[in-house]
Amino acid sequence: MIKAIVVNPPVYDFTLYDFWLKPYGALRVYNFLKSSGKVDVSFFDFLDRYSPYVDSYGFRFKDEFGKGKFIGVEVEKPQILSFVRRKFKRFGIPLEYYVRLIKGFKPEFVLIYTGMTYWYPGVKEVIEATRNILANEVKIITGGVLSTLLPEFVKELGADNVISGEAFNPLSEIFDIKYRSDMAILPSWSLYGYLPYIVIRLTEGCPFRCPYCASYLLKPVFRILDIERVLREVERWTEKGVKNVAFYDDALLVRKKDAFIPFLEKVIERGIKANFHTPNALHARFIDMDTAILMKRAGFKTIYLGFETSDESKQRELGGKVYTNEFDRAVGNLLKAGFERKNITAYIFMGLPEMSIDEVENALYHVNSLGIKAMLSEYSPIPGTPLGDRTIKEYNIDDLLLTNCSVFPLISMGYEAVQYLKHLKNRLNASVNE
Repeated sequence: MIKAIVVNPPVYDFTLYDFWLKPYGALRVYNFLKSSGKVDVSFFDFLDRYSPYVDSYGFRFKDEFGKGKFIGVEVEKPQILSFVRRKFKRFGIPLEYYVRLIKGFKPEFVLIYTGMTYWYPGVKEVIEATRNILANEVKIITGGVLSTLLPEFVKELGADNVISGEAFNPLSEIFDIKYRSDMAILPSWSLYGYLPYIVIRLTEGCPFRCPYCASYLLKPVFRILDIERVLREVERWTEKGVKNVAFYDDALLVRKKDAFIPFLEKVIERGIKANFHTPNALHARFIDMDTAILMKRAGFKTIYLGFETSDESKQRELGGKVYTNEFDRAVGNLLKAGFERKNITAYIFMGLPEMSIDEVENALYHVNSLGIKAMLSEYSPIPGTPLGDRTIKEYNIDDLLLTNCSVFPLISMGYEAVQYLKHLKNRLNASVNE
């Protein structure tokens, strides 16, 4: 039997928060290999906050909905980031535990999930550690966001095979496993000893083509998934005691009558008890009164809405997904349905090229006038997207570390402006909580 291990790497960054953060794709890949019966597969998640390898610190930093802090160890800051007035850290389980695993397990294949493009140092760490132990006796395969957007870059990091886009067809050939596009492959949540939440999808992809977003590059076709399978998955884990369920959909409310509404109706009909969350921005345009009421009845607790900016011309420029009057109406519907103001949050862009302090300030004040909270969505130029490529060229960005969302706004707006807007956001949000 072939031996393989699926790995979610550590993260090098200035900050990292468990905002219902799980390697959804990697967990599906594990399940695909495991269920074939042809692969002896193991799994190592450097970002498991509740792993015994990190002294269960996750339990000490967890809120009522399962989110919480990652504890990072300060490391030397790369010279190119020396202008950032923050500590640079490594987040994740110490490397020694991964080394110990692969020395004993001796996998023939190591499959590494690659996330944000500017998180490449963690991928590099795992590739180098694997090579140091197993040399050329192992084949290293990568997939995920970075691998899809910049496959040649990942090859230069030392991967043998870089999968760009959907992983299952290439993996079926490598491991000689049968695969059909209609197969419903769910994540393997049983890999975690403690599970405060699961994440789900009802859809894949997004029909919108916003200039800053890579969703359509990662999943070019928008499609509805097997809703019944997802429902059974939620039933299974809530019956095991999992209380929180977060949606990873990029366009959850698009074609809502085909997916979202039937899902909610069946959750209510079957008496499924869960706290539902929407960390990816919902399209406020589609939240009518009936939808808001149904969401409340089904158990939704935290709502995150895409607002981006209150400037109408910029709203059109960024894709025209929502305009201020539509956003205001959606917030009104959610409040009338009984959602708490403190649990409704609007994402507002900060750091886009040519975005002024006034524009961000106006959006913050507008959101606050509705009595809900705001979260600053700090812009990261994503390679391959129209706005990302233009920004990278205009600002002469030659290292992906400079596209970090904690870094680029400092380049585009300046330290003082960023700090001012963060303090303003915190002050306005505090008034919502009072």
